[in-house]
Amino acid sequence: LLWDRVPFYLIQEVVWHYGAGVATKSMFSPRNEKFLWYVNDPKSYTFNLDEIRDKNVKYPHQKKNGKLKCNPLGKNPTDVWQFPKVTSGRNRSSKERTPHPAQFPLQVIDRIVKCSSNPGELVLDPFMGSGTTAIAGLNNGRKVVGFEINRRYCEIAARRVSRFLRREVQVNLFD
Repeated sequence: LLWDRVPFYLIQEVVWHYGAGVATKSMFSPRNEKFLWYVNDPKSYTFNLDEIRDKNVKYPHQKKNGKLKCNPLGKNPTDVWQFPKVTSGRNRSSKERTPHPAQFPLQVIDRIVKCSSNPGELVLDPFMGSGTTAIAGLNNGRKVVGFEINRRYCEIAARRVSRFLRREVQVNLFD
């Protein structure tokens, strides 16, 4: 495989558990997707943990002296992320939803962008779909480049990014 000849290193598998899925009689009903986090250099890569800590959970850890201590910035998220799908269940009527059948929630991609890149850096999305990565990148001060082979999805992503940029300009006019 070509992948075996390219020097990328697997850091971790992250599971997105979304709770609602397709019912089927021929296998278990899927309720998650997996993200594989690869890097070029396993000794030097970006991981901005403090940007993605769960601020609503103060996870205590025990020190050597027996006292419990909580990180004031919040808990380190686990490798299982629980966010509902945009395309089904309660979120079916979400403002975020587009006609794309496999749209990722902004919360999921926002977390990936924040922890794996720094403001001003370039975020590449070679399978742009509905433009969620572009929105997450722009919203967090990143430069964004995306590709999409499907013309309809390109139009969806372009409209989404355009709406986002117009909203940003309107907000900035009154700051």
